[in-house]
Amino acid sequence: MSVLSKIKLGLAVVVGVPIAGFAAYAGYDEYANGAGEFHVVAPLDTPVEVTIDGGESERVSPGGHRVFKVEQGTHAVKIIRDGETTTHEAKVDSGFYETLLPADGQCFAVLDVYDTYYQSNPEMPEVLETFDAQAPIEVGSTHYFSEDALPSQVKEGTTVKLVLSMPCKLRGASEKKLLEELGYDEKSLAAIER
Repeated sequence: MSVLSKIKLGLAVVVGVPIAGFAAYAGYDEYANGAGEFHVVAPLDTPVEVTIDGGESERVSPGGHRVFKVEQGTHAVKIIRDGETTTHEAKVDSGFYETLLPADGQCFAVLDVYDTYYQSNPEMPEVLETFDAQAPIEVGSTHYFSEDALPSQVKEGTTVKLVLSMPCKLRGASEKKLLEELGYDEKSLAAIER
């Protein structure tokens, strides 16, 4: 190994190791000390009011999505829809904690929309699962809550999870019927811009 190669290797170790260590610490610090997130998606036809730990009520418009950042610990969340109150108790145990909190009688569909929005010839989304949500639903950084929130680019073949509020009567319906009710049909696919 030449002297120049040894110098380059030494510099890489001297500079690279501290940077890698800092990045690892920053990730751990976010996990250990960071705030978690509560997601609330209002039904398409009605707004909801959200109160966390007895604080001020905040409105989420019909079909809207809000993210509430909360410190680690146990929180009481009230969601009021059409006068009906749903109370969730959720324990945020890390800075990576994310959960979707449903209103009373609210259901959700989780769609993989990779082939719909990231291919040159759009295909129908795949229904991954549906929820008759009575309890918090675990979500993460790969979940999106509106078409507008989808990233402009993703790695090829990635599962892109779009979470949509749906009428509960559609749980158990055929995938085709569910997708039609959520606005996906051949006409809507043709209108998707690439």
